[in-house]
Amino acid sequence: MFQGRRFLALRDTSDRSKPNRRKLWTQPGEDVSGLTGFTPRPGGERYERIVHRDELDALYSDRMYFVWKGQTFLVTGFGDDGRVSGYWQGGDIAWAREHGLRGNQYDGHFGTFPVDEVEEFYVERKDLLTGRTERRDA
Repeated sequence: MFQGRRFLALRDTSDRSKPNRRKLWTQPGEDVSGLTGFTPRPGGERYERIVHRDELDALYSDRMYFVWKGQTFLVTGFGDDGRVSGYWQGGDIAWAREHGLRGNQYDGHFGTFPVDEVEEFYVERKDLLTGRTERRDA
């Protein structure tokens, strides 16, 4: 959140000597009237501005998870075919193999599953300014 509005915010890596800067992006086609300091990105659909982290009203990281066969996965995508993909958050390699997950012990394991086999979806929101984390049903 910046000046009462929500933006996509990513760490600005253009100058490594200034680690507390964030690059804010508008949504494609978003009305930018009333916003100052935003410049058009190439292509013209979005606008961006670099700000110091202290200028932000709030900074959150939202991650969506699902539970399949009692194990937690980080959502990586939803297919049009009624399936969900994700990276497994567990560490028992034998369990991963037994359940047909792809990957290895170094890069992690992932899979794609029918949504109707998923036991639960939830979102974990971390407040990057305070460090507080909360969990919400998705």
